[in-house]
Amino acid sequence: MNEQLLSFLIEADHQLSFIKTYWQSPVYLLSPIQTKASHFFHHESYLAVENALNEAIKHPNEVIEAHSIRLIAPDTWISLYVLVRGEQVLLYGTESKNETVAVAVMLQPFFNLILGESEQLNTNTEHIMRAQFEQIQRLNNDLTNTQRQLAKANQHLTQVNNKLNNRLVTDELTGLIGRYQYESEMTRVINQDPHAKGIFVFIDLDGFKQINDQYGHQMGDQYLIEFSKRLKTLDRSDTIVMRISGDEFGVYRHGYSSVTNAEMESVWSYLDQHLFNEPIKIGSHEFQIHFSAGLAVYNQDANHVYQLIDFADFAMYQAKRKGKHTFECFDAILYQKSSRNRGSL
Repeated sequence: MNEQLLSFLIEADHQLSFIKTYWQSPVYLLSPIQTKASHFFHHESYLAVENALNEAIKHPNEVIEAHSIRLIAPDTWISLYVLVRGEQVLLYGTESKNETVAVAVMLQPFFNLILGESEQLNTNTEHIMRAQFEQIQRLNNDLTNTQRQLAKANQHLTQVNNKLNNRLVTDELTGLIGRYQYESEMTRVINQDPHAKGIFVFIDLDGFKQINDQYGHQMGDQYLIEFSKRLKTLDRSDTIVMRISGDEFGVYRHGYSSVTNAEMESVWSYLDQHLFNEPIKIGSHEFQIHFSAGLAVYNQDANHVYQLIDFADFAMYQAKRKGKHTFECFDAILYQKSSRNRGSL
């Protein structure tokens, strides 16, 4: 049996937010919370991904290649192929070492079919898609399953992801609760008092990219480690702290009978006092800490962990738009309006 290499095909928008996953191998490659390219591609390679997207936007309907792209988890290197048509973006990634223009040539008609070269995929078109995909597989040392294997894998995708998300996996760099663990940890706390409310704070460190660019990624990693040490000093009796991805972190507190604006202000003040009142010192360097945060309430804004985190993430971006180093609470009306606008694109 041929070895199954890592590969994926994802549809995204121009902001690199993921819209649809056509396939992923292995089937647990993407977790449900990974909805943006920044959650999937390592920060060392994210600029290269953005450059490939910008080049593809300049040359619509042409496959753009980017090699030696690093993923976050698993920590591996891939080749990436990008095609843009209108507002649609296709991202095809593979571990294959066959970095030749032939791959891009083979992908071109395959991408065209997926993006809707015709009004509707009929039986003949499906045969063409399969033929194109089989050629890509041969060129890349049998990268992915056949269409039958993919269909079978998709039937088990939900089950596999549920098992994976419940594994106790600690973030390798920071030692915090990792992306596969926080769902089960939050659910465990919630189940102790399921009718209580909880506040989730989605934290994004402002200016982290500048530290990486100016001092290098080794300094950037040490910065994240030192910040994580501060998170670990929070009162852990009612608080769960986690690393979501890159420079994004989460803090969850459960057990509120009610949550008011005053409670939100109190949580913000607590974090500001304990995490950001002193600079981070690394060797002879000192770095002031600034962050943007979004807050969402369990059993009020959402009653599912992934939805809660998504809502807090949305609120965090609203805070960034207002000038950074501030916080915003989740606004359901604004979220629905944003979703409608996105759906109309």
